[in-house]
Amino acid sequence: MTQGQLLDAWTDKRSTGTFHRLRGPRLEEFEWRGRHLGHNSSYAMVRFQCSPGDELTLAARTDWPANLTSAYCDDLIRAIGYGIVEGLLYDLYPYRGCTVILIGVGWDDVMSSELAFYRPAKATMEEFRGRREDWELVG
Repeated sequence: MTQGQLLDAWTDKRSTGTFHRLRGPRLEEFEWRGRHLGHNSSYAMVRFQCSPGDELTLAARTDWPANLTSAYCDDLIRAIGYGIVEGLLYDLYPYRGCTVILIGVGWDDVMSSELAFYRPAKATMEEFRGRREDWELVG
């Protein structure tokens, strides 16, 4: 199988069938502080409002610093989305039954970047997924 075929099969499996659904609303937050002070991948904070749903969705309802372009903010949201996907969907029965709304961010003009936002998004979702009592198996 090619990489494309493997990814298509992976996506199909995680988009249908048995999955975990969030039981109730949750507020999740994670602050990333890397080891390289002053490096542009060493700081970001994300805060999410999560609620039960039938499929994984992401919306952003937060204010970004005024000096960031809207195109770069879109790149940051995409990086956060990658972290969410990798944090929740990796399991055989993915944790996809939730709506995730980005409601807060922490930014530093020197130490923040797309990579910096990917890291806390993934870490938040890994911790979130690990609290199995917050989820129910559906399907």
